[in-house]
Amino acid sequence: AIIARSTSPAFDFQFHAAFQSWRYRIFGIMWLLYAGYYLCRKNYAVAQPVFMEELGWNEHEVGIIISSYLTMYAAGQFISGPLGDRFGARRIIIIGLSLSVVANLLFPQASSILLMAVLMGINGLAQSTGWPNSIKTMSNWFSLNERGRMMAWWGTNYQIGDVVSTGLAAFIISFATWREAFWMPAIGLAVVGVVFLLGQRNRPEDAGLPSLTEYLKHEPGAENKNDEPVVEKEYSLTE
Repeated sequence: AIIARSTSPAFDFQFHAAFQSWRYRIFGIMWLLYAGYYLCRKNYAVAQPVFMEELGWNEHEVGIIISSYLTMYAAGQFISGPLGDRFGARRIIIIGLSLSVVANLLFPQASSILLMAVLMGINGLAQSTGWPNSIKTMSNWFSLNERGRMMAWWGTNYQIGDVVSTGLAAFIISFATWREAFWMPAIGLAVVGVVFLLGQRNRPEDAGLPSLTEYLKHEPGAENKNDEPVVEKEYSLTE
């Protein structure tokens, strides 16, 4: 709905409620997103001893696989943030998440250490898109004064994601094979990706709301220190 405003980015109760609702929504979706990344990150450590035994490989031979992942993950940290600044966090996250899903679906089909290393390297690069672009999104929705408290709660995602993802991979292997420990988490991450795609917005303006700066300046209880003149403006509340 489009609502004509007769005051400065002025925040009556409806707009305040809408902004707060979107912030809760973004918090939950971004929490789920980053926890979901671990589904396709922690499964390898659980599956490695099993496929080593099945394929007759030793630790020295498969070392290149995890080294490829870690190298590409570290390298990706340097480029994922700038790419998010240039093209938008939403777009980079979707690309990275999709690559991680594909890499995990294909990994069990690989029959050589080299091919596994390539796929795991792609997974590492894809996984590196999560943290910097999640932080960028959160910073667009929460002010500096709120971020300490907010990040304390939001940061539980990687702890819980780690534990749940490791346990899930172990559980899957207990009744299936190591291959399902890649396929099933990949499907789970794909579902998380759909939730993210449908519900996330990079910034308040993308949801038809005023910017975070305007909201904080004119939210209920805030004083208009700049004595800004009243202006007529329209904002669109979107889903």
